[in-house]
Amino acid sequence: MNCLARLKDTRITKKDILYLLLKVSVSIILCVGCGIIIGLILIVATDKVIDLACQRIYGVVPLNSSDKNLYYD
Repeated sequence: MNCLARLKDTRITKKDILYLLLKVSVSIILCVGCGIIIGLILIVATDKVIDLACQRIYGVVPLNSSDKNLYYD
């Protein structure tokens, strides 16, 4: 539980951890349920749709290819 106590010093919230766990579990479910290749295609497509939705809803664009934190701040 020391790891959870250290979250108070960062900007990471419990909702961020919940979102990460949800994203990982959905990815695993897609790969197991649909097969590896189709599951990976669905994961990439879902990630792209989420990115485009965040851009449209909030009117933001990433500064570079690894700037995903901009969407969720």
